[in-house]
Amino acid sequence: CKVASLQFIFLDTFISIMMASFRLVAQLVLVLAYFKANTAAFTTRSKGSANDGAIRTSVGSKNGLALGPVARNGLAFEDVVVGQGRRVLPGDTVACYYSGSFKKGAFGSPTVFDQITPDDGPPFRVVVGKGEVIKGWDLGILGGLEGEITPMNVGGVRRLSIPSGLAYGPNEVGPIPANQDLQFELEIVQAGKESDISLQYRLGG
Repeated sequence: CKVASLQFIFLDTFISIMMASFRLVAQLVLVLAYFKANTAAFTTRSKGSANDGAIRTSVGSKNGLALGPVARNGLAFEDVVVGQGRRVLPGDTVACYYSGSFKKGAFGSPTVFDQITPDDGPPFRVVVGKGEVIKGWDLGILGGLEGEITPMNVGGVRRLSIPSGLAYGPNEVGPIPANQDLQFELEIVQAGKESDISLQYRLGG
């Protein structure tokens, strides 16, 4: 009887250990699946090389975070690709692909509110340094604040985290809420001839 009892205890212990092991494996599988899903959310779209009009449209884990250098006005930037073309100058007409998004709260999902990629057709064209776009764009492309923000070159790809004061401020614009920080990734594929521009935009305001 004692032998049978010991065998039962041993079997019961063995079954308990095996069930605990299965539960641990199941939890590890769930954790791995979670990380895989979140990694997939950071999507890199590429068409060709960085110097032939490709844009890496990244709307993912870095949105809403300080990307790299942060200027005194709160604008943060990160160069994904440093362009090998000429520097973009105030008054240039630039052609660019871009993706714009915003994120509500620390754990909110990014919302893409506008984008133009190579798949959409011709790039977006705008004169920089004349206030035709939000100030965060002018500063993020042209640089300023006595060198705190470096200018972009043609062929460059840059991520920008723009505080609301350099975007639309207290105004609601389409799906963009008031006082909303914005994130952009843009690629300069072409820049035209420089024209006359005020010293204010040369220095970044």
